[in-house]
Amino acid sequence: MKNQTAVHFLACFGLTWMGLAAATPLLAQEPKLLDTFGDRKDRAVGDGDGLYVWCVAFSPDGKTVASGHAGGKIKLWDVKTGKNTATYEGHTLSVNSLAFSPDGNTLASGSYDWTVKLWDVKTGKNTATFKNTKDRPGQDGPLQGGVVNSVAFSKDGKTLAYGAEGEIKLWDVASGKNTATFRGQATSVAFSPDGKALASGTKGTIKLWDVNTGNNTATLTLKEDGGSVRVAFSPDGKTLVGTVDKVVKLWDVESKKEKATLKGHTDLVFSVAFTPDGKMLASGSGDKTIKLWDVKTGKNTATLTGHAKWVMSVVFSHDGKALASGSEDETVKLWDIPVAKEDIGNSIGMKFVWIPPGSFTMGSPKEEQDRYENEVRHKVTLTKGFYMAVYAVTQEQWQAVMGNNPSHFKGDKNLPVESVTWNQCQEFVTRLRDKDRKPYRLPTEAEWEYACRAGSTTPFSFGETISTDQANYNGTEAYGNGKKGVYRKKTMAVGSYPANAFGLHDMHGNVWQWCQDRFGDYPRKDVVDPQGPNAGNRRVLRGGSWNYLPLWCRSAFRLQAGSDDRSYSFGCRICFGVD
Repeated sequence: MKNQTAVHFLACFGLTWMGLAAATPLLAQEPKLLDTFGDRKDRAVGDGDGLYVWCVAFSPDGKTVASGHAGGKIKLWDVKTGKNTATYEGHTLSVNSLAFSPDGNTLASGSYDWTVKLWDVKTGKNTATFKNTKDRPGQDGPLQGGVVNSVAFSKDGKTLAYGAEGEIKLWDVASGKNTATFRGQATSVAFSPDGKALASGTKGTIKLWDVNTGNNTATLTLKEDGGSVRVAFSPDGKTLVGTVDKVVKLWDVESKKEKATLKGHTDLVFSVAFTPDGKMLASGSGDKTIKLWDVKTGKNTATLTGHAKWVMSVVFSHDGKALASGSEDETVKLWDIPVAKEDIGNSIGMKFVWIPPGSFTMGSPKEEQDRYENEVRHKVTLTKGFYMAVYAVTQEQWQAVMGNNPSHFKGDKNLPVESVTWNQCQEFVTRLRDKDRKPYRLPTEAEWEYACRAGSTTPFSFGETISTDQANYNGTEAYGNGKKGVYRKKTMAVGSYPANAFGLHDMHGNVWQWCQDRFGDYPRKDVVDPQGPNAGNRRVLRGGSWNYLPLWCRSAFRLQAGSDDRSYSFGCRICFGVD
């Protein structure tokens, strides 16, 4: 079967549509390999190249992964145990595509042997076989039949589509009747979520078809004379993805305009799949990698490595927490996709974002301009994620909990509360905790800097310097190669300036933010979940403020004050952890 590899840009396209579930940010931490199914030790005598995995599909309940192989076999794998629970035999050549019906009772398979087969998942019996009989060109005249490249169920499970060399057919699953035939070759097909449209991809183009009339409603050109195209609709039906050669392209379904081109793979892209919420996309490639993409920004958020040969197929579980990949290396790999928790609010209108666990270097390098000796660099690992308030506590929120407003600057309800002591912040936290039954607290100093940096290693989360368009500070002096700016001489409403990569506003400037820790020297070794010194009468503040120069607004800068000290520039931001 090795000689089929060159034409097997057909791969696996049994994409299914899944329920929506918000998740921001996209990943809580780096994905991890959970299991590998079908190691070479499982090879049976005589299998030869027949174990190449061309396609994979997840059952709707997430308990089973199906894999289609070059030798014509279909294997079912128990996700929990990794055991091969069933093997279906009936195809005589490579299985190119698999798709579970929405109820999980039926598995459809498309093959190089020109057929589509339906299988009863419980019994393993082949319940129906459809054959592609379209004549197609050959060296010695027309050839009857052709390779079935892709199969897909409609969302209601009543209709099955297949794309082949020569035609696209729709079948009524219950009766087994061919209800429509669209002319043209297709290396992949996908239904829109509402079932009204069908997308097909081939030779650098995507065609959209009206399922009811059979009319070709649009043709999108990805690349003139391009290779095979894999297609998928986003779960909301607003975005269509197509792959051509080494890139992935996103199209707006309504306007038919290209939205983005995702580049990064160094070899052909064989398969794509959306997460259930449509915010992330996975692509499998001949470069042996799987890339995860942020659909909104087009950024490559993670690259998964582990396969030894081409990654022919990728598919997400229906809860989006796992990804299965099939490869020419004869294995199916299962990956943990640690989807971040939703952004949430509370009873007084605060908004919180999830900050994932992770490691970072705390402090500043010796070459950083204007650094202080107490900013000793050391590695910190935070083993638990937490929710951090998007904004500093506002005067309105403080008033709602404490019944007073101690601030000097007033006038806008969204101005940050200031002139508050560390002890007063503890009282605020206690009252809000009792009100909402959530474990609110001030962030530790390590949590604060980790959240401020948001993956950056520069003096500011925005880069090597900062401007008064990005934060509210005393702009009479510049930092680094930056420029002088304005000095507003007062606080500004929270959210007036851009957020960092975690979605947090005003981590530089506006008001200093109290931390939970006592002030003390940093350790000179790696630490895990540091809580600060056990003794001392000084507390930590971070972030700088409206009346401080930019050097004091750096991510690493540390201020200290007594627990009962107050200032027009002292405010706070709260967070809370989860079990």
